[in-house]
Amino acid sequence: MLTRLERTEREIADLLPQVTQTERTLGEVLAARDRAREGLAVHNQRQSLLDKRSEAGNIKTSVKEDKPNLSISSTAAHEFCKVVSHVLSEWQFPGERHVSFDEKTYDLRIDGKLRTSNGKGVRAVTHAAFKVATLIFCREQNLPHPGFVVLDTPLLTYRDPIRNPRHGDLSDDEKILAQTALKQKFFEHLHSIRDIGQFIVLENLDLPEGIYDLTKIQEFTGHAGDGRFGFFPSR
Repeated sequence: MLTRLERTEREIADLLPQVTQTERTLGEVLAARDRAREGLAVHNQRQSLLDKRSEAGNIKTSVKEDKPNLSISSTAAHEFCKVVSHVLSEWQFPGERHVSFDEKTYDLRIDGKLRTSNGKGVRAVTHAAFKVATLIFCREQNLPHPGFVVLDTPLLTYRDPIRNPRHGDLSDDEKILAQTALKQKFFEHLHSIRDIGQFIVLENLDLPEGIYDLTKIQEFTGHAGDGRFGFFPSR
């Protein structure tokens, strides 16, 4: 029995060099396989980039005829401007409230002045009027509309430059607007047309008297109070 065991051990010892060589050969084969795979991946990536470059080179440069027609008919622009003028009148916006459409800037001119040429507060009010008028116009023309309008700080003119210095002092046109009753009329008008859509107004100012009876008010207290933290819940 001992002799048989010794013979088996010698056979194993004789085979060990072959096993070692086989392991070494297998390691070299596996390494060569990995290098081949990496090289093939790089080659495929290069070919993919070349194909994309070729496709990009074959794309025809758009010409004037290919561009979408974004023009608006003079009749539609005129009718829409009438609605904007009506909204501004309801809000008692100062001036004659003559509204026209500027085809170069795709924006409004109010009393001959481009809307974007006004102060921040005036721009905010006229931007809100544009949105509200869009809803009214769509309802009157039986055009699709999501049915709600979100207005973010439309009454910026009525800010306190000391308490809210981020927007700076009031410009001359903002000072004129701040002397009007627009803040009151703004909410009253939205209340009067509540049947055609929903209006969500986000503001940082004290509301006029009587407004609490016209609409639902949700105050955001932030870290200073125990009420609702903000539009999004606190973490």
